[in-house]
Amino acid sequence: MGDGSPLFHSALDLLAHACEHYVSGEERDRRFVILHLANAIESLLKDRLLDLQISIYENPKQTKTITRVLSDLEKHNVTVPLKHIIELLVDERNNLQHRFGSPNSIMVKYYFDNSLRFFEEFMNEAFGLELREYLSNMMDEAILAYIYPASETSRDILLLARKVAKAHPSSSILTAWMELEKKTGELREILEKQSKKYEVWFHFPASPFLRKLLDEYLTRESKSERQRLRREVTRLSSVRNKIIHASMEANAEDAESYIQKVEEILPKIEELKSQLVEQIKLESKISTKRKTKTTDK
Repeated sequence: MGDGSPLFHSALDLLAHACEHYVSGEERDRRFVILHLANAIESLLKDRLLDLQISIYENPKQTKTITRVLSDLEKHNVTVPLKHIIELLVDERNNLQHRFGSPNSIMVKYYFDNSLRFFEEFMNEAFGLELREYLSNMMDEAILAYIYPASETSRDILLLARKVAKAHPSSSILTAWMELEKKTGELREILEKQSKKYEVWFHFPASPFLRKLLDEYLTRESKSERQRLRREVTRLSSVRNKIIHASMEANAEDAESYIQKVEEILPKIEELKSQLVEQIKLESKISTKRKTKTTDK
């Protein structure tokens, strides 16, 4: 339904409140960031169900759970970006609703950045709308500038990660991982737009998706080098998971080592981009030739 729907506006209103709590940075605000983000995403997904003429009610007194909503959308071939992260966020929301306390700043940053990314991708794909345009009419310019800083290169982002590594090593590691995840998402977009051959991969989280591509397409590297890169991606993902789940306390050396590995892998992703485009062009030419031969017969 989008623009004119009460659920759509409720979702954006909740997201705007989450942004305000996030920018505040106070410990007491962290809880509300998670609560508002999860509720905002749930409202937006239910609005998409209504758009498909599907009821959002499980029974006359109860609306569908987020799990049921995701399942219904999947049955109707609606792609939900970052589905695995949304499920974790909703679990965290549910936990917070039944206990006292606040999530740590690292967890809040992770969920906030990924929720914003979800809204940007889903609004554009499902409704043809731009998130930033809506938020600019709903919040103070200073808050918007904080959320959408001037565009930065990977080099700028990793330089910033290095600057904060001594004081905030865990945040530094998560910043580096998110840049790697973002660049992996660009590879996913190339495949989604130009080739359906590997659509079974599209729902993979970043780490297995990137490992698969390294194996299949980085053919200029030796098999042993591709295996080494796969192991590095696995290790980087594992460290990130340990930090998110508070089972690892990182230090400045851990952060520096992590950033160096990300710096090593990012150029490989750029190589993958060019090789993917080349491969897709080749597949297209072969497909065209086959169709032409069939027509001639």
